[in-house]
Amino acid sequence: LFTNDEVERVRQGLASNNALDKSLFTILAKDLSDNVRLALAQNPSTPLEALIEISNDKDGALRRLLLARADLPALAINVLSDLSGDSLKLQIASHKNCPADLLTTYSKSMDADLRAEAADKAGLPLEVLLGLVDDKSIEVRAAVARSSRIEAPILQRMSSDNESLVRK
Repeated sequence: LFTNDEVERVRQGLASNNALDKSLFTILAKDLSDNVRLALAQNPSTPLEALIEISNDKDGALRRLLLARADLPALAINVLSDLSGDSLKLQIASHKNCPADLLTTYSKSMDADLRAEAADKAGLPLEVLLGLVDDKSIEVRAAVARSSRIEAPILQRMSSDNESLVRK
């Protein structure tokens, strides 16, 4: 089989093939070559099982590339969050498919940028978003004020904030 070919370029080409049999994606997801796994990460036909396998990869560049996929499922994002340090949390929080439980966790972070990113997401539960109304960070309060889910009485209260960025 080509999945075991000694020439990396052959396996990489196979990983880029949109018409590849689904079972071969999972085999290639375990390939030792970073280039093969990168090709899989970029292939829009790569199935969920292979994406999850790739999400376990230690290569930070590969994880960033996966997070750039708009179709990355929440399950794979959870795997990435479990394995990633602080360097990818902001990118994880900014993903449109970031699950509510992760956004809730990030909304409690010591990192104001991470809290602000969580507050910007429609997936953050409303009660958690409301808990950020009086956050010490201007950026977090501004993200809350920008949310279309905040009702008029709370916006009215926020309109008297000392910071113009929040009042906009």
